[in-house]
Amino acid sequence: MKKILTLLIVSTICLGTQAQIFSFQCDIVETYPEFPGGDKSLVYYLRDTLQNSLNRKGISASGTLQVDAAISATGKIENAHTHGSINPQVDAEAIRLIANMPRWAPAIQNGKPTACNVVFRIDVSGNATMQAKATKGIEVKVTPESKTEGSAQTLSRLAGVMQDYLLQLLPETITNNSFNGSVEVRFGMYPDGWVGRIKVLKGGNTKLEEAVSAAIYTFNSELAGDKANFQDELMKTFVAKVNSTK
Repeated sequence: MKKILTLLIVSTICLGTQAQIFSFQCDIVETYPEFPGGDKSLVYYLRDTLQNSLNRKGISASGTLQVDAAISATGKIENAHTHGSINPQVDAEAIRLIANMPRWAPAIQNGKPTACNVVFRIDVSGNATMQAKATKGIEVKVTPESKTEGSAQTLSRLAGVMQDYLLQLLPETITNNSFNGSVEVRFGMYPDGWVGRIKVLKGGNTKLEEAVSAAIYTFNSELAGDKANFQDELMKTFVAKVNSTK
């Protein structure tokens, strides 16, 4: 019997802002494999390391690449291969990247390490301009307030993470047309995902303003995990623009 664990993880730098996903496919186990440093470290490794390598080699691409592999009982990545293709150069870089991962903490079953298959879906679209996305009457666009605050990759990743998050959360909160309208909310975000300094810039509908501000704030407890003691200058500033037409 197989059990598939799918984890939405912080990251995205693509036109359509498709969130990166990895999933384990293995027999029911007591403990699933863990990448050194946890899920967020894995996100950075998958996206940033690959994108940096493609940029250095002048390889441009767009889309999401799936790479299947196995995590052995010793934590080593084995049999990495693409499922589908973007182009041979991107495929080869992705396979090399994953095959050379540091060892994972392996899955545990009956107190003993065991092998587990894993599927990676890696966005390779590069530093494309963030586009607004809409679902269930809610349109969201998150953009850096200043493009000089950090690298294009970092700013795009953080903006995409929050955009995806708001698109998932807001439809559950904004339930009827009493929330209709537009709002712009500024917020700061650290590289580890922790947010703060939330301020409404434009609004008019108090309910919508409160709903969007609250949704941004809950990112701390929902996804960001432990807060790191970064210096203020590492906080990047973004603006979330939300339109509701319930």
